[in-house]
Amino acid sequence: TNLYLQKKSIERNKFYKILIILMFLSFSAFLMYSFISCIKDIDIPSLYMLGNTLYTLPYLIIFFIFFTFECCYKLNRYYEPICVTKKGMRSVYKNQLQSIFLYDLLLFAEALLFNVIYIFANKQFSLSLVIHTLVVLIIYFLLCILSAIFIGFLLSKIKGRFVSYIIMLIIAISETNLMDSLSVGVYNSTGTDITKSLKFFNIAPASIGWTPNMHSGYIITLDKLSQILFFIFLALLFYCLTDNEISKNNKILKSTICFCLCVITLVGYILPFSAVQMNLSASGVSADKRYYENNEQVSKPADFMVDSYDLEFSFRNDLNAVATIKTDDFKDEYKFTLYHGYKISKITDGNNDELNFTRDSDYLTIKNTSKSKLIKIYYHGSCDKYYSNYLSVFLPGNFAFYPIPGFNEMYSTHSYAGFDDLSLPYETDFNVTV
Repeated sequence: TNLYLQKKSIERNKFYKILIILMFLSFSAFLMYSFISCIKDIDIPSLYMLGNTLYTLPYLIIFFIFFTFECCYKLNRYYEPICVTKKGMRSVYKNQLQSIFLYDLLLFAEALLFNVIYIFANKQFSLSLVIHTLVVLIIYFLLCILSAIFIGFLLSKIKGRFVSYIIMLIIAISETNLMDSLSVGVYNSTGTDITKSLKFFNIAPASIGWTPNMHSGYIITLDKLSQILFFIFLALLFYCLTDNEISKNNKILKSTICFCLCVITLVGYILPFSAVQMNLSASGVSADKRYYENNEQVSKPADFMVDSYDLEFSFRNDLNAVATIKTDDFKDEYKFTLYHGYKISKITDGNNDELNFTRDSDYLTIKNTSKSKLIKIYYHGSCDKYYSNYLSVFLPGNFAFYPIPGFNEMYSTHSYAGFDDLSLPYETDFNVTV
């Protein structure tokens, strides 16, 4: 009954009613247009239809943050009268959020229906593709919008519209292409990269505006999932702390649980994850170009050769590697090139004794105090362009994701391809374990 009354309340407000109708009509029209455009060409993969569906996500996130804020902020005006009623403010909030979440479910159902129909109509059915579509829509569509609803609810608890609107403006900038142009402009004028600060408010995955990766699809990354859940738990934590309708013990228990979940998801967001950065911000696809424009490259041929590589790779959030290198001669120093995104944990000789080394950007110098021809390099990390995670890997053999002899210029700022070909000029043995 309460949910019915809340929906009736929205329907009676002409402004809210018009907003909801326009949102549904726009979304449906866009999906229908995308469906017809894609179905005309039978060779267009189903991931394109999924990509077109996700393309609407930033605008839906902005809409639901604003819509939830306005609905809940209006309720706050009647906080004291509602609190003295039998069911209290908590019940009113719950019913209001349920009614808004119902719109999220309807959009999700419509998006799933269009995508599944397209998969069958385009004769590309496979169980794995349907499961991938379902999982992506649940996490990157349903949960993202749910997170936006909770953000709107959280902002409605802030006294004063001005602060809330400023935060909503920052989120709107972060969710759209304005983030890219703004971060590049700030970087070019001040040398400061504000992308990471803005990305914290960017709930939608950055890759939705680009051609989907046909090998991996849309990767569900740990940092993005953690970020989505973080805002949900943060809103619940803030509500628990400000709820005066529950007992003190209940408030402490629920607040503690929400706080722990906030910490866990925040850690998950901070943990590095190797995935291609599909955006045009200062930290996006042009980040390497900017890095090498500001860091000098060195070219110094190696005075030794590598007889064999024994490479052990494990893929989690990023690349973890142990490179065992056998050289053709003893040298007091060994010079290697290893992409700067890979951080070295330690270096040992054939007897597992640690060796001293220095690192400057891509350039690694090892002090061979033990006069060993065998070197073990332990390292981990990632590259924005050549990604490596537990779902997919793209590491070409001519890229320095393993130590390459000598100091080499890795990047050509005037080349469309970017990274130079660092293939070894001679044959050598490779033993690779994954």
